[in-house]
Amino acid sequence: FQDAIEILGIDTLRVLVEVQSLVASGGKIPAGRAKAMSDCWRHSVKCAITAGHLASSMGRPPFEAYLAGLFHDIGKLLLWVNFPGPYDAILQDASDADGVEVAERSKFGVSHSQFAADLFRAWDLSILFCDAIRYHHRPLSEMAEALPLVRILSVAHHLCCREGQDPDWAWLAGVLGCGIRPAQLQARMENAGREARKAVSELTDVPGRPKSAMGTLPDSSDAGGAAFQLQQDYLAA
Repeated sequence: FQDAIEILGIDTLRVLVEVQSLVASGGKIPAGRAKAMSDCWRHSVKCAITAGHLASSMGRPPFEAYLAGLFHDIGKLLLWVNFPGPYDAILQDASDADGVEVAERSKFGVSHSQFAADLFRAWDLSILFCDAIRYHHRPLSEMAEALPLVRILSVAHHLCCREGQDPDWAWLAGVLGCGIRPAQLQARMENAGREARKAVSELTDVPGRPKSAMGTLPDSSDAGGAAFQLQQDYLAA
């Protein structure tokens, strides 16, 4: 945990914890959809672990990538908590993740990726961290010139949305652009997959209240009021 403080700073961690607690305490998810929220958290944990391993394979500190993966879909959960009926309909009607983004823009004028990135930026998180979240749904073919954290999260998201498929490891290694060999990337991602499956199996099934994937974190009460108000102001705009 001390490494997290040194890399991100205590204020950043407090914001991230507050966002997680806002979602977890929402309590407005429609009846019968608890499993869908649980699945969303599980996907985020898998993406976090995958992103951390990708960062390590590129010789970069893994913790920021891990946090970007853990919170990359937080905008989806915040929209769901604030607009449970309409957002539940979007999730049921959309055929895939890209369809969800299109439907979000049509209904709310903003996608969950943009919503989360704008909120995090308003809370003074780094532009790089915010851009990684903002662009994680963009095609990997557009990632050649992207900064490393953006590429890492995009590849992690791509892999976690396609579990069970046979990835083109040579192409993904090229997207990452770090000189990693395809076979090395495959082996690293297979290890990440095993670790992610183990972590996900240990998460609680209490609806909307996942066991923290970040361990014991500092008190975030000071950030709570401002965080909640900013969220409401954005949604009301």
